[in-house]
This record gives sequence, structure tokens and C-alpha cells, in this order.
Amino acid sequence: VTDALPAELTLSFEGFQIGLVHGHGGLRDYLLDKAHILFFGVQEGRYRKRVLQSLTGMDVIIFGHLHRRIYQKVGDRLLLNPGSACCPDWKTGHPPGAALLHLEAGRKIAGEFLDLT
Repeated sequence: VTDALPAELTLSFEGFQIGLVHGHGGLRDYLLDKAHILFFGVQEGRYRKRVLQSLTGMDVIIFGHLHRRIYQKVGDRLLLNPGSACCPDWKTGHPPGAALLHLEAGRKIAGEFLDLT
């Protein structure tokens, strides 16, 4: 019942603001992404920009859409994409996976990728 799920969700844990978003934007952006990927391949920068603009003021943004593991600091923020829980990443060779987020009360954020094989 995806109609009941929010497009974005923000949470607060241990003094950190955490944003969750799929990352595809609306239907228009999704279709444009598919065409762009067909002609130019996956360009992670397009998605980083989108999630950073959609969730301002977050310490961590966890997003999906690319099915590719991403762990990147952008200024003070951590961008984390756990990859795909069902499918290997054909480009990087990463197996299906998930991610853990480690929070040290108000001081430190770290992510860890887990292989699900």
C-alpha cells in the first residue's frame, strides 16, 4: 500500500536529524532518469543533488533509487545508500546488501555496509 508511505521521512535519534527518501523524485523525474540512464548511464551526482535539495538541515540522508552503495560526506552531512537488498550491483559487483547506521550521541555518525549473501 504505497499510497500510505510518505515520500520523505525525517527522524531524530541521539541528537542527529536523519532524512529518509527513495530519491527518485516524482513521476516526471523518474521517467527522465530512466531516459538519462539509457543514454548516459548512471550519474550519481544527479541523485546526490536531488536528495540534498529535498532534505535540508539533515545530518544524515539515507536514500535508495540507484541500487548502488554510496557512502559520502558532503560538508557536515552523510549521504548513505545501502544498495539493493535483492539484487547485486552489476557495475560494482557488490552482492545484495543493507546498511547499519552507527550514532554516538551528538558526536559521531558512521555507516557500515552488510552483505546479504
